[in-house]
Amino acid sequence: MPERAPSVLYLVVPGLLDRVAGWQADFGDVGHYPALEWLLARADAEQEQGAGVEAVLCALFGVHGPVPAGALRRLALTGRRDPGRWMCMDPVHLEAGMKDLVLTDPGQLHLQTEEARALVGRINAYLADDALQVEATTADRWHLCLPESMPTPDTVSLSRVSGRPINAFLPAGGDARFWHRRLNELQMLLFDAPENRAREARGLPTVNSVWPWGAGGLPGTVHAPFSRIYGDDPLVAGLARCADLSVAPLPDTAETVLAGGGTRLVCLDTLSGDVARDDLEAWQAGMEGLEAAWFAPLRRALGSSALRHLRVYSTCGPVFDLVPGARWRLWRRARPLAAFAP
Repeated sequence: MPERAPSVLYLVVPGLLDRVAGWQADFGDVGHYPALEWLLARADAEQEQGAGVEAVLCALFGVHGPVPAGALRRLALTGRRDPGRWMCMDPVHLEAGMKDLVLTDPGQLHLQTEEARALVGRINAYLADDALQVEATTADRWHLCLPESMPTPDTVSLSRVSGRPINAFLPAGGDARFWHRRLNELQMLLFDAPENRAREARGLPTVNSVWPWGAGGLPGTVHAPFSRIYGDDPLVAGLARCADLSVAPLPDTAETVLAGGGTRLVCLDTLSGDVARDDLEAWQAGMEGLEAAWFAPLRRALGSSALRHLRVYSTCGPVFDLVPGARWRLWRRARPLAAFAP
């Protein structure tokens, strides 16, 4: 009888720990999640440098260095393997804070396709002299192909900037001044656009800037040890396409994943929006759902034939590694979630 493939689960959970330390300091408590706290207490914690979900996912597919999110995401959305260096140029809303501008990500703008096309048309008319053209691949995911003569800017992913002041995250590198200048000019262009005036009249946030990030070409080599991949993030789908693998939608519970066996990857991205909005109550409600649907079943399954090895990626702090014997580390008592936050 053939030996069953080892049951390994790579669980990527953006938003798991990002704001926990700050919320704990401000409010005194972020909630109690017994199954997750049990798992983290018994894990071996491998320190990471808070690279963000995009870098974590790329590394799991053997893609290291700057994350070519533009090319990967566009591949997932269009199915086309177009050459060149593609960059995300996502529509955002910037709001004045105490000392800086704070970014609201596209997911909170509820942008319609017609609005996106009209705004991109205005932007492209302005950028024509630079030989730049933005593509509204979807209403809230825009891309740009960099000319061969233009350097690749050093950028910070949208997920790391959402809900935060932007000044420390603006494009850097040899062409930084060009991008800073163009971003300022586009903000002035968009300020009085008819589409934005109409959005204001409907009580919606305006699209008053774009965020450039993730420039690069499709990776030449992708290593994927996974027998099954689950997730709704286009970056996951782009990486899987490069590896000639399929992606299943994120299931409601861990039971579907545990039933499959083999080496699985799950991108459990249900918390990052709450983190970007700095919405503790919504995050707590999301965590309670994950506790029941995901963490409790994983705790029960750990060490069984359904789950021999579990790795949990917080994307902004440690990677938590649990081997079969971890469940017997009885001396490691569960601790509050804040104890694990970076």
